[in-house]
Amino acid sequence: LQERVARGEFRSDLYYRLAVIELQLPTLEERGVIDKIAIFKAVTDEILGPSLKLRLGDPPSWLIEAVAGIHFPGNVRQLRSLSERLGVIARQTGRWDRSLCERALHSAGNISVAPAASATTTRRAPDAQERQRLIDALEAHDWRRQETARQLGISRKALWERMRKYQIQGAGTRAA
Repeated sequence: LQERVARGEFRSDLYYRLAVIELQLPTLEERGVIDKIAIFKAVTDEILGPSLKLRLGDPPSWLIEAVAGIHFPGNVRQLRSLSERLGVIARQTGRWDRSLCERALHSAGNISVAPAASATTTRRAPDAQERQRLIDALEAHDWRRQETARQLGISRKALWERMRKYQIQGAGTRAA
């Protein structure tokens, strides 16, 4: 942020309000595969709950290896999103469904961030991610909106409004 203040791209008064303590956090890739797998397991355990976790056991090795091999430019938030998606798939199917999990992994592995994204692209990226998250949740629930809304922790009306905002119309909708 200091560099952006110097270039006049960030308000200096806001910077000094926020810069009480500066923390240098390593990226997920710098933290290593062990941390990546630990975060993945912790999030999936949280999604599954103790009884289903006990019944399903740990995620299979093919899934852990696949997650470990993905580069997450969005760091922990992107890993958490993928972990939640995979946990929901396991919770809904009652097993680690390889084909559904591989589909989620494939979509996560294809995400790339351009090195110099414009302001417009930067604003659209979260919208595209939210749209994909909604489609994935709907697909995990066979497009049953009530169940999808319950899983997302929102009302059916809020889900409908988001579907309208992101132009998601039904089971034939694909990611943009």
